[in-house]
Amino acid sequence: MELSERKKQILKSIIDAYILSGEPVGSKYVAKKMKLAVSSATIRNEMSELEQYGLLEQPHTSAGRVPSDKGYRVYVDSLMQQYRLTMEEIALMNELLQSKLGEMNALISEATKTLSLMTGYTTVAVTAKPRRGVIRRFEAVYIHHRKFLFVMITNIDSVRSREFDTEFSLDTGKLAFIVRVLNERLTGIDLSSISLPLIISIEQELGEYRQLVSPILRMIYEVIAEIDQYHVHLDGIANLLSHPEFSEMGRVKDILAQLEERQLMIRRLMGEAHMGTAIYIGKENEGMKDVSFVVRPFRMDNDVVGAVGLIGPKRMKYSSAIARLEYLTRNFIEGKKNGENHE
Repeated sequence: MELSERKKQILKSIIDAYILSGEPVGSKYVAKKMKLAVSSATIRNEMSELEQYGLLEQPHTSAGRVPSDKGYRVYVDSLMQQYRLTMEEIALMNELLQSKLGEMNALISEATKTLSLMTGYTTVAVTAKPRRGVIRRFEAVYIHHRKFLFVMITNIDSVRSREFDTEFSLDTGKLAFIVRVLNERLTGIDLSSISLPLIISIEQELGEYRQLVSPILRMIYEVIAEIDQYHVHLDGIANLLSHPEFSEMGRVKDILAQLEERQLMIRRLMGEAHMGTAIYIGKENEGMKDVSFVVRPFRMDNDVVGAVGLIGPKRMKYSSAIARLEYLTRNFIEGKKNGENHE
């Protein structure tokens, strides 16, 4: 679908106006705003074609047009102007956050509050725990010839233990051999390094005791998953109620139910974190078709360790929202993580 320059100008003008007012936009407004040397009838025809393309919708027969999800997508991808933060906005964010450059979770919490305050939208952030979980060492306690207590100590000094029953006879010497192999092969590495060839080689080395590998690996994965889990930060939920789109409590409840799904939020924010700033509009959001979601990941030492998102109506002020989100994540969250100071 190739739009003429005039259609692009009309679509942009309608979406800009709808973002500000929340009211359907008519051809007279577009003609007056754009000062085109064409009649209102010509603009109506252009608007009708944009509607046929699926970029505009007409909520009522006598009403003007409003953007569709598809129209918003064209707008954010190719029509909206880049927003430049004012010195006042930068100074306000600096002031709000400068005194909070302490522990990372406290900083993220303040960052979400600041974003919510400055944009009028709901903010959500996901942060990985600051250290990647690895095994420091294994120990084992002999109970009797078919039972032992297996102990796992992680790099954050978390200690987990579990009793294992065996189908074969054990003594302290055999148990010491099993622990030695596991310590040699599995300590100091994270989950991503536990490959199938490594597992096979451990099984081969353990020989007749190989049946212990599978239950021990299950334990390792469970414990490391606890270390690697994410924190979810949410702020500005009440901001949803300030937008006329969410005046119906049933609609708000549906959105709140989605926000409470912790794993869903983690998937949504971290699912495509490699892409940089991403915008999800309406039906592009899993279970949240009435909102837009702007997400930006943040990194530490080139690894994505979290993401911050803004949730608002589909007529969100995308350009300014993106500018504020990117400034905050780039200058405070990533800057802090990478040891920079911001005066």
